[in-house]
Amino acid sequence: MNQHLTDERRQIHFFAYLVGTGIHLASWRHETAFPQASISFAHQVQLARTAEDARFDAIFLGDSLAIDRTSNPGILNRFDPIGLVTALGAVTDRIGLIATSSTSYDQPYNFARAALTADHISGGRVGWNIVTTRDLTNSTAGNYGADQHFEHGLRYQRAEEFVEATQGLWNSWAQDAFLYDKQQGRFFDPDKLNSLNYHGEFFKVAGPLNIAPSAQHSPLLAQAGTSGPGQRLGARFANALFASPPGHTPGPAIPRCGKDAGEGIRPEPR
Repeated sequence: MNQHLTDERRQIHFFAYLVGTGIHLASWRHETAFPQASISFAHQVQLARTAEDARFDAIFLGDSLAIDRTSNPGILNRFDPIGLVTALGAVTDRIGLIATSSTSYDQPYNFARAALTADHISGGRVGWNIVTTRDLTNSTAGNYGADQHFEHGLRYQRAEEFVEATQGLWNSWAQDAFLYDKQQGRFFDPDKLNSLNYHGEFFKVAGPLNIAPSAQHSPLLAQAGTSGPGQRLGARFANALFASPPGHTPGPAIPRCGKDAGEGIRPEPR
């Protein structure tokens, strides 16, 4: 076996999953806990810098698009993940910043622009955890003007188009398209601008995107679904996969990667 590959496989990468005061439902009641953790930017900065100083590879932020009275306290009152990693990108130097965002209740252009903005501000350290959103509260669709939540298979069909269109938008500009040539009066090279004109079953996106590639071109893609459609989505697009070891059932105080990663706390098959 190639020695480089052997050494690389021995490398362990650590991510810090940040959710309020912790996964445990009562973690906010601990005598040393800071109950406002999920809505305090100063506290989030402290956590991110602590993980960075400890040489963690990345921090990970989950999300949910609806809450009810039974929701984990850590998700009842918290920042939008894309907004938070955008801000954290300006106050950290090395650590990766992975934010969860749903393909079911957003539009590719809006998301592509916001995520690439965050990637620019961080110097190319942002990742997107692609989810299709589980409807744990039976109220998600109502938050977005819809009558019912997307059926599982349909969510993943939509997700594939969403990622296709988003990546197409991120490819709007060649890496060296912007010349900033004052002498010749050439702000950019028109030959290095690509129109998208994406037409799918769920999305029609004209493009191009009004922001150039970041230092790493575009955000890293992560994915966590373990159903058949979820695995296909991850195999097609993901640079990183969240997964639990076979036969391993995390306890209630352990972050659930794999089928539960990024969308609330209560387990439900995807």
